[in-house]
Amino acid sequence: VEAAVDLRKMLALQAGLALLAVVDAFHAPVMMRRQRVKVKAATDDAISGLTEKLSEFSASVPTNVVDSLKNDSGSAQALVVAQLSLLGMLLIGAIPFVGGALEFVSGPGFLLGGAALAVSGVLELGPKNLTPSSTPVQGNELKTNGVYAYSRHPMYTGLLLMGTGLAIVTHSFQRILITALLYALCDFKADKEEEALSKIHPAYPAYQSTVPKLLPGIDAIFGDDGYLYSSFSSKDKDTDPPPSSSS
Repeated sequence: VEAAVDLRKMLALQAGLALLAVVDAFHAPVMMRRQRVKVKAATDDAISGLTEKLSEFSASVPTNVVDSLKNDSGSAQALVVAQLSLLGMLLIGAIPFVGGALEFVSGPGFLLGGAALAVSGVLELGPKNLTPSSTPVQGNELKTNGVYAYSRHPMYTGLLLMGTGLAIVTHSFQRILITALLYALCDFKADKEEEALSKIHPAYPAYQSTVPKLLPGIDAIFGDDGYLYSSFSSKDKDTDPPPSSSS
C-alpha cells in the first residue's frame, strides 16, 4: 500500500513538472513578443522625436543664416568665416601655404626666445634676490627696469616658452601635457610669491594691476582677468616703473 502511495506521489510530481514545462514553453514566447513590442514602440518614439527635431532645424537654420547674411555687420560675418576656416584646418590637420614654415620656425623660436627671457629675468633680478623658494629673500630689492616692466614673472614665462618649443620640435604630446602642468604649478607658485611680495612692498599691488603676470598673450588667455583687451590696455597706462618679483 505504501509503495502504491509513493508511486502516485511520484507520478503526480512528474505530471506537475510536465505541466509547468508546458506552461513555460507557451509563456516565454508571449513574454518575448511583449518585450519586442515595447522595444519597437520605444524605437519608434525615438525616431519620431529625432525626425521632428531635424525638421525644426531644417526649417529654422536656413532662415537664420539668410537673416544673418542680410543683417550682420561685416565684422560679424568675418568671425563666422574665420571660425569655419579654422575648423576646416583642424579637420585636415594643416595650415595651408604657411603651416610647414610656421612649425619649422616656431619650435626653435620658442626655445630661443624662452631661454633669452629666462636668462634676462635672472640677470635683472640679480644674485641677491634670486631664490627657488616662493618666499622672498631677506632684504628683497625692488627692480624698476628690464623685462620685469613687461612681465611679473619672466623666468616662469621663459620656461613655459621653452617647454612649448621643445614639444613642437620633438612632436611630443607628452611634453605639451607636461608644459601645461608646469604652467599650473608656476601660476600657483607665482600667486604665493606675490602674496609675500605684497606684504613686503606696498607698491606691489599697483604693479600687479598694470603688468601682466606672464606675457600679455598668455595672461590674457589663462590669467586672472581672462580678457585679451585688459592685458594689452594695461600696457597703455602711464605708470611709474614697477618693482620686480622673485621669479
